[in-house]
Amino acid sequence: MSWNNDTSVAESLAVMMQKERSVYKSCDYLNGTSGIHGVIDEEDRTKMVDWCYSFIDACHFEREIVAVAMEMVDRFLSKSSKAEAVLCDRMEFQLLTMTSLYVTTKTHGKTSLGIDCISTICQNLYTDDEIVAMELTLLNELEWRITPPT
Repeated sequence: MSWNNDTSVAESLAVMMQKERSVYKSCDYLNGTSGIHGVIDEEDRTKMVDWCYSFIDACHFEREIVAVAMEMVDRFLSKSSKAEAVLCDRMEFQLLTMTSLYVTTKTHGKTSLGIDCISTICQNLYTDDEIVAMELTLLNELEWRITPPT
């Protein structure tokens, strides 16, 4: 390996590490360190994670999908201008989590869930339009960075 290649690798690593510290960083939004004191707490998050694992297991998807989906939820709630509305409403938190799971199956799964499947599993609490709107909000707020660093 030449010195130039080593420099390129070092520069690439530095850029990736900087992104991890900035773009992919999340705060402890459950304890109000984001400046928002909502109704969502650790128990609510745990219930949604457990539900996601149950659903993913029933569909025979890889369990890593839940970790990626929740990483998106965490970043969204740590940085988003829309975080307060979600942290102050359990229905919005559920919609965000389910939408994150939906997005993650599309980008990381061998097969993806259809929007009609998401509507059905949430017992039609949310319309297709609400799910699509949350998907666009999620993607825009995360600046389309939906694949965490590995």
